[in-house]
Amino acid sequence: MRGSAWIRSGVVTVAALITLAACGGAGGGTGTALVKTATATVQGRSETVLTDPSGMTLYYYTRDKDRSVTCLGGCEALWPPVPLSGATMAPNAPSGVSGTFGADPIASGELVLTYNDWPLYTYHGDTSPGEDNGEGIVGEWFVATPSLAATPSGQ
Repeated sequence: MRGSAWIRSGVVTVAALITLAACGGAGGGTGTALVKTATATVQGRSETVLTDPSGMTLYYYTRDKDRSVTCLGGCEALWPPVPLSGATMAPNAPSGVSGTFGADPIASGELVLTYNDWPLYTYHGDTSPGEDNGEGIVGEWFVATPSLAATPSGQ
């Protein structure tokens, strides 16, 4: 199995609450999306990874450039982007994570969560918290970590 062994001792269960503030204007509202960090073994190394509220590992796709979701159609069924509900919102970075969270629309008009301008996804092949079965798939899907560098623009 390609899944990681969840490190039980020392698991970082820091609930990193992303407070979403309305960008202003009529129809704006507020809402919340919860992102956690956890320590997991990724390719044999202990890593701090970003997870969704249920502890499922979050990923980024190297074909996504400049905050553009390129995993659509059948790809999206395997790698659903992390949705944000409500009106146009701008998330703030949670405590303890120095990167920048954002919200960007996709073709359906739905907002998806970004980290350092990379859209974030879950992987349907992960069935339990702490798994990272999507790590390294086709050399383009990788676990999102707090140290993830910003997406290169215009490439």
